[in-house]
Amino acid sequence: MTDSTRIGIVGIGGRMGQALVRAVQDAGAAAALAGGIERAGSPLLGQDPALLAGFPASALCTMLVDEGIPAVALHDSSARTSLPAVQHNNFGAMRELVAGLVKLGHREILFAATSRRYTTIEHRVQGYFTALEEHGIDVRLEWLLDGLDDGMPGGREAVARWAELPQQPSAIVFANDWMAIGALFELNRLGIRVPEEVSIAGAGNYRQSQFTSPPLTTLATPWHDTIALALEILEERISLTRNNSRISESLVEAVVMWRGSTGPVRHQQTQGARFP
Repeated sequence: MTDSTRIGIVGIGGRMGQALVRAVQDAGAAAALAGGIERAGSPLLGQDPALLAGFPASALCTMLVDEGIPAVALHDSSARTSLPAVQHNNFGAMRELVAGLVKLGHREILFAATSRRYTTIEHRVQGYFTALEEHGIDVRLEWLLDGLDDGMPGGREAVARWAELPQQPSAIVFANDWMAIGALFELNRLGIRVPEEVSIAGAGNYRQSQFTSPPLTTLATPWHDTIALALEILEERISLTRNNSRISESLVEAVVMWRGSTGPVRHQQTQGARFP
């Protein structure tokens, strides 16, 4: 990237948007936060190359392709956007996390998700399904809660619905850390011990996750590596010779961070097992 390169950042704001701006600036380019499709034709974005996050509208993706504007989608799929995409290996990491819970003796695992229309969430759900199937555990659709709020209220709702089940799963996996943190607060309010009575895991490795009580088991998704790879691909797309190259989809590996919110099921706690 050069100082004269301007990159529009579309579909994400707040702290995450500002972090993305700083990462682009660290790479030596100028960056500007744009909104959604309504800002795509504005001077803020114009014909500048773009990084797309936050599930960009199909109309925006189509416009970028039709006008030949170099762009890369973050945490999305090439199939949906028709653009080069960079995402974490959410499928593989969630598959590993659920397999680890099975090794701890959990065979009844509930998954609490937001909307499955998001690529990241769907890949995590599929990783959950695959891990259960590989260990000979029937997939029970009543143990998949989707469409929940993506913040702490979603975690509280998941706990309420878990508590109403006639047979309560021994572990709950959440689609993101904020949901899992909300669940930890609600379980504490109800006097339910974690992980002694139920194991809890999240995804995202948000900064707050290591300071919860107990510290939250989660998926670490390397944000900086993802941005660096996206910028590398975008730089290639900016050149006229590469802009018409084959659309690619790149994966950045995610890692399971085993912490204190997960443990063996109750009947196995005397065996001294803690983490897979």
